[in-house]
Amino acid sequence: MRAILFFILLAPCVMRAGVDGVVTANKLNVRVRPGTKYSKVARLEKGAKLDVIKYVDGWYQVTAPSEAAVWIAASYVENGVVKKEVHLRSGPSLAFSSYRLAEPGETVKVLDTSRQGWLRIEPPVDLKAWVSAEYVYVTPENAAKLVVKPVAKGGKSAASDKTKDNQPSSKTAGKAEAAKDEALPFIDSKGVPATEEGYLLPLRKDSKYVTHAIVKKINGENFPICYLHSSTHNLKLWKGRRVTVSGLQRWVKGWQRPIIEVIKISPTM
Repeated sequence: MRAILFFILLAPCVMRAGVDGVVTANKLNVRVRPGTKYSKVARLEKGAKLDVIKYVDGWYQVTAPSEAAVWIAASYVENGVVKKEVHLRSGPSLAFSSYRLAEPGETVKVLDTSRQGWLRIEPPVDLKAWVSAEYVYVTPENAAKLVVKPVAKGGKSAASDKTKDNQPSSKTAGKAEAAKDEALPFIDSKGVPATEEGYLLPLRKDSKYVTHAIVKKINGENFPICYLHSSTHNLKLWKGRRVTVSGLQRWVKGWQRPIIEVIKISPTM
């Protein structure tokens, strides 16, 4: 009996494919492909949670939300089972973009039969969609996991699949600060002078290199504008205070906000 109960409790659980993301825009369009020219399949409210899988050129691939529009040609489905290979589309017409191909034998849950020749179905658990990365907050630690590995000089990817996530090497953990610096895939090696103003808050979990962020308060919510690293200042002393920070700004590939290596910090009056 206990074994059966344990199975029942686990049955609804779905393995997540990526990392947590939170919508920061009042309304965020979900699209079938990465680009504004592609169909909108859903709109998410501010604060909605997303399962973010990877980052590509300003877009996050995400697990398609439950409200995403997914359509399939009715003639290819019998009793909820796909009979032969067919596209899953973002609308009830061949003119709409395809998410992917559905394979024979794949089961689908029909939600709407009102459009002649088409069925609206529940998004399959493995279906992917896209959102603008500019309007989704992902912690810096998780953002680093979403970086696409660069292509090697020989023309081959550093991995067998160049779209796989780039995981920072665990071999660098616990080494000197310089080694931690190198663990991040910085785009610029030297950085440029920069100054930012806002509230200084610690990250929920310290990464190998960045520990705090400068945030702006918008409608009572905190939104980070940059992350901070300092080997000369105790940033913990400035927690929750409004400050002006100056230093060298650097970008990490795949991150939507820069890191400032703090040279000077002062209270903002």
